[in-house]
Formats: sequence, structure tokens, C-alpha cells
Amino acid sequence: MKVAVYVMSCDKTSDVLEHFMIGLKKYWNDCLFNIYIGTNSIRKDYGLANIKYIPVERSNWRDETLEQLAMLQTIDSEITHLIVFLDDFVLNGPISNDRVMNIVKYGKLNEIKYLRLKRLEEGLIRKCLQYFLKKIRIKNELIFEIRKTHPYFSSLQVCLWELKHLKFVVEQATDIWNFELFCNSSVKHYSVIDNIVNYRHIVEKGKWEIYAKEYCENNIGFFTPGKRLFRARGFIYSLKYFYTHSKFVIFGYSIMTLKKYFK
Repeated sequence: MKVAVYVMSCDKTSDVLEHFMIGLKKYWNDCLFNIYIGTNSIRKDYGLANIKYIPVERSNWRDETLEQLAMLQTIDSEITHLIVFLDDFVLNGPISNDRVMNIVKYGKLNEIKYLRLKRLEEGLIRKCLQYFLKKIRIKNELIFEIRKTHPYFSSLQVCLWELKHLKFVVEQATDIWNFELFCNSSVKHYSVIDNIVNYRHIVEKGKWEIYAKEYCENNIGFFTPGKRLFRARGFIYSLKYFYTHSKFVIFGYSIMTLKKYFK
């Protein structure tokens, strides 16, 4: 089993990638794996010796990702697993190599195809139920199987993927949103109970989140908006955000599941 880090990115989001890379250098400077960054033509030196670029012609997300994965395998055919990041995930705390390697070794022994390194998003009731689920202990780490009914069964939050499984799921998808909904009932996905990787995403639908500037300045000491716009601000937006967030904290994806059921 050989592991690499794969950062999904392209020239269009190179401004966002810069924030990700500064966070990576600050909080995981001693990363034990080669880091492969998706690009079209832009290559920048971020001061990390283990960075490698996988340049492909610009296309849609699905085709671009498949081409990058194919190129990655051409560069190093021994790679079997990837720790996948999106380029708008900015770290806010150190990543422990000991904890990561603990997960990697378990994944190798048990042929794990998908293991999230960040706790599963759920509402209050589901979070409580997680403590009653059957768990697997890996030294000091606890993991559990993700329910097949979770709407984002193949979420692109940071996780350890078997490369073949990642490629298969991408092939089934029409776009990045459809990808996360995919569920193969014969394959088990797992999640940690406690975060191994801590971060926040700073871009939504092509625009900076309203908290991006303050968050980045506080955690990586850098932020440059460039030409990218911010999402809408103001009282109405804040009220809507608070309502949506509060509803999710309590009910999680239950409302979404019910809507799909009645539909």
C-alpha cells in the first residue's frame, strides 16, 4: 500500500489554492507523503520539497479529475491510496503523522476503500446515536461505518480513498455535486469519531465565504481576495444563515431525507 496526498485544483482556483498551501505548509510541513496538485498550466514553488504537479487540459470537473488520476498513476504506478483535499480547505490546526499513519496502516490491513479524516456531519440526534453504534478501535482512534442512507455517502471532505474506488465513483458522477450522493451498497465507508484533520472551506459556489478573510488572517496570517467576489453579506443573509445552521444542528439531514421519501 502506497499513499499520496491529492489536491483537487485547477488554474481557475489557483488563487484559492495559495491559501490552502500556506495552511498546509504551516500545519503539515512534515507530511510523509508526496503531494500531487491538480493544475492546467500554473506551477508555483511553495517551499515544500515533496510537491508534484499533475497538469491536464482544462475541462469539466469529472473529466479533469479522471485525467489527473490517470496521470498520477502513470507517474507512480505503486500508489494505491490517496488522502484527498479540495483546494478551498484551509487548515486551522496541526496534522499528526502518528494519527494519520495509524489510520493508513489499518486501512491497509482491512482493505478500506474510504475513511473520512473529519467527523461526519449529522444533526444532534444522529450525533448522539453515533455513540451507540458499533465502533472499531485503532489504538487511540475510534471509527465507525457510515450509514448507507447518509445523503453524502461519498463526501469530498478530507478522507483516505482507495484510488481505484475513487476513480470508480468519479466515473459514475456527472459533476462534483452528483459525485457526493453516490452510494454503492456493496462498499463500506467509514469515518473517524474525532477529527484528524481540522479545517474550514473558504469558497462556496465560486465566491469567498463571508468569514474567509478573518478566518485566513487568524489561522494562516494571509488573505488576498484577488478578483473573486464575496458571498452576500448583511442582516438578511446572517439571519438566513443562522436559521439554516440552527435547523441543521437539530435535525441534520432528516428533513432532506423526508423530502426525498415523499417525492
